Amino acid sequence: MSSYCKKELIMKRLFLLIALVMALATGVAAQTNDSLQFYLTRGGFALRESKYEKAEAAYHKVLEISPGNREAIRNLGVIASAQGDQKKALDYFEQLYKADSSDAQTCNNIGVIWSETSKPIEAIKYFERATKLDTGSVVFRVNLAGEFIKLQRADDALKQLREAAVRDTATSGIPYLTGKAFVVNRQADSALFYFDKAIALKNRDSDLYFLRGLALSSMNKPDEAEASFKTALKIGPNFKECMQTLGIFYVGKQRYAEALELFKRVTEIDTGYYSAVVSLGVMYALTGQQTKADSIHTKLLTVDPARAAKMDELVKLEKSRPAKK
Repeated sequence: MSSYCKKELIMKRLFLLIALVMALATGVAAQTNDSLQFYLTRGGFALRESKYEKAEAAYHKVLEISPGNREAIRNLGVIASAQGDQKKALDYFEQLYKADSSDAQTCNNIGVIWSETSKPIEAIKYFERATKLDTGSVVFRVNLAGEFIKLQRADDALKQLREAAVRDTATSGIPYLTGKAFVVNRQADSALFYFDKAIALKNRDSDLYFLRGLALSSMNKPDEAEASFKTALKIGPNFKECMQTLGIFYVGKQRYAEALELFKRVTEIDTGYYSAVVSLGVMYALTGQQTKADSIHTKLLTVDPARAAKMDELVKLEKSRPAKK
């Protein structure tokens, strides 16, 4: 065989080999892409159905195929947060942030984790960045406003909420938070206006009705306030702060038996809620149940003598009030 023929045969084999390698590579790539999409889809379905273990397993498979896949990492963070592991969730979201700090959703997710762990200053930092990266997002502005309210920065919250309201008039969370901001500013009439607006948009949050009751009470509308507190308790039967407030409201009206039942329920839910324990002791003393009142007084003396003294003071104060007609 001539050297030319040999060279031609080698070239043909080489071309065949290259074609074979390319075909195999294309097949592997297609198979990889198919597998990637399969596990992303499986994880998505499982996540929507709150089947977190299945979703987590699927997304870990994705990362085996495609390390650094942002969708998988983000959803693993969402799963960790849903399961209550905020530290793990933060690790996932910060991994995304280090790779790309210009992703508004990642900034928002980190802000949410800081918010959930009661660190509003850190949350504000990321929510502010998210709103700068995506100026049109209503969610990011609402989240930022919520943190401002926690820090009593009502005017900053109202600025964000006004921007959000321009873009979205149908979300009940916006007037609800606007009402809360006006509560911070001690503007009960404005707060009530926005709380009622939130209710008109089908908001059924127990905290909304509780705050609405406080606003009504400060406006000297006791019957409406009582109705709002009761609605809050229908929505959230174990809302102990609302029970305590309504109980104190009843004490003001000398409706001691009703107040006693509320304070009793609070202490059953939380034995360490000492404001309710003191109030319950006072109610026992005022309703002629001295043995029970003494028992609570003894308990308070061992826990916090100042609270026992407060109980004595409240009993004397309430007994000195003229009876309501």
